[in-house]
Amino acid sequence: MLILGLDTETQGLDATKDRVTEWGLVLWDSETKQPVRISGFLVKVPGGVSNEIEKLTGITNEMLEKYGVEPTAAIWICRSWGN
Repeated sequence: MLILGLDTETQGLDATKDRVTEWGLVLWDSETKQPVRISGFLVKVPGGVSNEIEKLTGITNEMLEKYGVEPTAAIWICRSWGN
C-alpha cells in the first residue's frame, strides 16, 4: 500500500487566515518500508512571514521570494502526485 504523508508550515498560527508557506511530501511504500518519492517546496504568500514564524521555522521572507513558487503552481505540484 502507498501512503502519502504531508507536512506544512504556515505564515502564522491562525488556521483561519494564515496561508501555507511550505509543503513537504513523502510517498511511502508500506510493503518495502521505504519512501518512493520525496519532495518539498516553498510557497510565496502575500504578507510573508512574521518574525515569530521566522524564528520558529527558519523560513525567511527572502527565501520565499527567491525560492518560492506561486500558490497556483503549488496546487498543481501537489495534484501531480496523484498521477
